[in-house]
Amino acid sequence: MQTLLWVYILIAGVPWAGLCAGILITRSRQRRMFRDPPPLPSPPPHVTIVTPAKDEADHIEACVLGLLKQDYASFDVRVIDDRSTDGTGDILDGLLREHRSGAEAPGLSAPGLSVRHITELPREWLGKCHALHEGTRDIASPWLLFVDSDVSIEPAALSRTLATAISRGYDAVSLLPRLEGRSFWERLMIPLCGVAWGIMFLMQWTNNDRRRKYAVANGQFFLVRREAYEKVDGHRGVRNQIVEDVELMRALKSAGFKCRLLLAPHLVATRMHATLAELKSGWGRIYSGTARYRRGPMVGAIAFTIVGGLSVYPALAWGGFTAIAHHNPRWLAAAGVHWVLMTVFLAYFYRAARVSIGYAVLPMVSFPVLIALLWQGVKRCRDRTFAWRGTAVEIPRSS
Repeated sequence: MQTLLWVYILIAGVPWAGLCAGILITRSRQRRMFRDPPPLPSPPPHVTIVTPAKDEADHIEACVLGLLKQDYASFDVRVIDDRSTDGTGDILDGLLREHRSGAEAPGLSAPGLSVRHITELPREWLGKCHALHEGTRDIASPWLLFVDSDVSIEPAALSRTLATAISRGYDAVSLLPRLEGRSFWERLMIPLCGVAWGIMFLMQWTNNDRRRKYAVANGQFFLVRREAYEKVDGHRGVRNQIVEDVELMRALKSAGFKCRLLLAPHLVATRMHATLAELKSGWGRIYSGTARYRRGPMVGAIAFTIVGGLSVYPALAWGGFTAIAHHNPRWLAAAGVHWVLMTVFLAYFYRAARVSIGYAVLPMVSFPVLIALLWQGVKRCRDRTFAWRGTAVEIPRSS
């Protein structure tokens, strides 16, 4: 029994202690956006913000107005309507007319705004990759900022991110947003899914310049030097990648460019995957694509979620029994420490996502759902079929 206790401590408790220690080690690097930024150069370099939009009628106006309200002195906004059928294109054309006529509308006065409409998708391209590629054609700006159309950003987001990038010599900076979750499943699962993704793919090593093979990114806010972007062939180089943001960051880092993934919940916000069906589709795509269709990371995460996570509850029950029946508190103490470490770790990330830390005490609900979502990633590695934005996608085996 003593041997079994030590096995339990080593495979269930010790990993959580390591994860908690990892937070302390990597926290300062990922929280750089919370510090006051250095001043921008004078004059500041021009930035072109590129936003793809496919069937985003509910969000696109707020997104564009938010982009145009940036407090940066030299930028323009280019929005790509990617084969939308829900009125997105009409909304964008209306915004463009207001902008050109000089109508009194919040945020539509200073920066340039342009809209491009795409009606066809070329073979061997995925939709978002093609839209972003079209959006970057004929751009002379030294910096590009890619922002998804379901994202809202604060007025200081561009200036603070660019000031940090320039002062520290970064070639690419991707920001992790706060979650604007409205449903129970959003608030419970998205922070947990994001944590699992970060651990599986060694997110912290994105900020380690010596680890060139390891990088991930969040395409919802992705700032990059145009010269670096063109050096790796931009979105043409990742044209058939289901997680084009991750693959673009990997290409940049492999080429020797300085890349960073930083927390910025005070600057960027998003809402994603509101229902269980959307979670299933979205995270199956993200997990399998980031893994490059290798099942190992998801299988390992499933094993850890069961052995290192859900095992705490039978261990607590057994510990209570042995403490009462045999006056032996060792199992209860080990399980208690295991539960505390796991809960503290989860609470940190729920707090970072700006949702209630109370969700950290619900692994009996969240962990089985996480296992199901990871299994969706395993299945997508096998068949490489996805449904995204109303479009069926099948990734060729050669990709």
